[in-house]
Amino acid sequence: MTSEKGQRATGVQWQVALSELLVSLLSIELHLLAISNSLRWFLYSVLQIPKDLMENLWHCALEKYSTPQDQMVFLVTGTILVSLVVYWLWGSFYILLDLTGWLSSYKVQPGTNQPLNRKRLANTILQVLINQTVVSFPAAVAAFYLADYTGNLLTFDELKRVPPFSQVLIEFPLLVLCHEFAFYYSHRLLHHGLLYKMIHKRHHQWTAPIAVIAVDCHPVEHVLANVGPVLLGPAIVGSHPLTAWFWFSYVTFQTLNGHSGYHWPWFQSPEFHDYHHLKFNQNYGSIGFLDYLHGTDAKWRKSVQFKRHFVINGLKPATQIVPVKGSKISVD
Repeated sequence: MTSEKGQRATGVQWQVALSELLVSLLSIELHLLAISNSLRWFLYSVLQIPKDLMENLWHCALEKYSTPQDQMVFLVTGTILVSLVVYWLWGSFYILLDLTGWLSSYKVQPGTNQPLNRKRLANTILQVLINQTVVSFPAAVAAFYLADYTGNLLTFDELKRVPPFSQVLIEFPLLVLCHEFAFYYSHRLLHHGLLYKMIHKRHHQWTAPIAVIAVDCHPVEHVLANVGPVLLGPAIVGSHPLTAWFWFSYVTFQTLNGHSGYHWPWFQSPEFHDYHHLKFNQNYGSIGFLDYLHGTDAKWRKSVQFKRHFVINGLKPATQIVPVKGSKISVD
């Protein structure tokens, strides 16, 4: 009898997990469509850029890097530059907010990092730059040669073909799932014993995170839990470099937003990962699918932050929509 009840509970758990996963993936796809339509309108209607300009520029770039060795330099350098540009453009905006206190009503944990410790910020920026260059560059080179060794590199003709956005939409759910599995288990591993003390503890010095600490971590963690999970999906799916770069940009943007400490209107909620920094032993994944199946979100689902975990459709901050009486933030 107990076994049957356990099986029924597990079945219900899977149904809930899968339904929430589908909602998450659908939300991501809708966000991508909105971004795509907005960019197309801005580029082609406002700036009047020819529709074939991007494709022509891509072809010109590839012609200059036609040998396998040249392609390695081009693709690895492009990957690093895309990540750097997206990270620091969006990250600089958040640094400005953190230093000035502007728009602080949207903070997830009101009153934290106000004022921001500038010495601590400088130390974070230095570690992030080390990870993004000294650590990421050889990791990207190794990934290129691994793809070459396993026969997963695209041919020159395949590289020249610019993938349609419909192909990006098809691949994205697979990339998200690969990232969720790789990130959840590598991240949870880093919370065990000596691995946490020696490697992951640095990242958790910020119980109220700010955006630019997204990759402020030990180099081993950066390879295992940041670079690895992001590269895994494109490697398995065989994504075109342009699709992969779009994916890297998306993950970078969402990771910065998830660490930012700001819950913006019409943006995906950062409450999930912010709660991980607050409580340490909850919410190890990126979208919550595996956390629900493994029960590592039990406290999270009972918290006020869980009630605030939604897209705000208006200008009223989440802390005012779902307030906590007598305290600034829940520590349930």
